[in-house]
Amino acid sequence: MVLLALLVGESDQAMANVYSSAVTVQNVAPEIPQRALIVAVGLVGAIGAAILGDDAALTLESFLLLLGSVFVPLAAVFLADWGVRHRGRYGEDALFESAERGFRWRAVVPWIAGFVAYQWCAPSPVEAWQRFLDGSLGALGLPVPLAGGSLGGSLPGFTVAFVLALVVLPRARGDRRPPAPATPS
Repeated sequence: MVLLALLVGESDQAMANVYSSAVTVQNVAPEIPQRALIVAVGLVGAIGAAILGDDAALTLESFLLLLGSVFVPLAAVFLADWGVRHRGRYGEDALFESAERGFRWRAVVPWIAGFVAYQWCAPSPVEAWQRFLDGSLGALGLPVPLAGGSLGGSLPGFTVAFVLALVVLPRARGDRRPPAPATPS
């Protein structure tokens, strides 16, 4: 009876997740009917749960930690650029101007550094990834995880990405100093 109550109580969340996933896919492929996407996403989720079984919670945790190690430094780079460099004045023109000029490679450097810092402090529990970190960072004499993992990954990853973004990203155009006036000779 308790399992039935849990199933009923959590079904709205599962349905919202399936619907949200289907709408997200539909943004990329609008020609696919929404009902077909809902059925497909639901089937993929059910099959995935059946295959993963008891390992689903560990797999979800690993995925969420990996996802955090990607998006926490990415948010830090954005906040350093938008909040500090541009003082919160990102307009539509500034957003699309950089896209027209191409990819902003300088923003990748602090993002990757933040990812590495996050993973160094709180490595993803995937065994192959842990072996890679032990081999690469361990070869440099660095302990993995740093401080026995007590730091967590979010704050170190965010801090490294934020500070490095402030250093490597260019200042906003309006922040540039005007050239010194020429002295008459």
